[in-house]
Amino acid sequence: DMGFEPQIKTIFAECPASQARQTVMFSATWPRSVQKLASSFLNRAVQINIGNSDELVLNSDVTQTLHKVSHGDKESKLMEVLRGISSNPQSSDSSIIIFVNQKRVCDKLAMQVKARAGWSS
Repeated sequence: DMGFEPQIKTIFAECPASQARQTVMFSATWPRSVQKLASSFLNRAVQINIGNSDELVLNSDVTQTLHKVSHGDKESKLMEVLRGISSNPQSSDSSIIIFVNQKRVCDKLAMQVKARAGWSS
C-alpha cells in the first residue's frame, strides 16, 4: 500500500526545482514500490543501509509483543496494552511505536490513543 504517495507528491510540488534542493528520504523498509517512488523524486540517489542488510537483527533494547485478537477487539486490546505500559503516560519515560497499514488508520488511531489513553502522538 502506497497510502503516503499523494502527500509526498504534494510536498514535492511545493519544493524548489530539483537542481536547487537537497532531498533526503528515509524508509524502514525498501520494497520495490518504495524504490520506484524514491527514484521518481531523487537525482543521483545514494542508498545507505544501517546494519547488515542481508540479515534482520532485533535491537535487544526493544520489546516486541504480539497479541492475536479478532478484528473487532483490536482497539480495546490496544487500550488495555497502553494502560498496562503506564497509567500516567504524560509523566512516563516509555515510548511506543504502533504500526498500521494505512495513513488514514494512523491518523484515526493517533487521535484515539491521545483521547482515550492519554498518550501523545
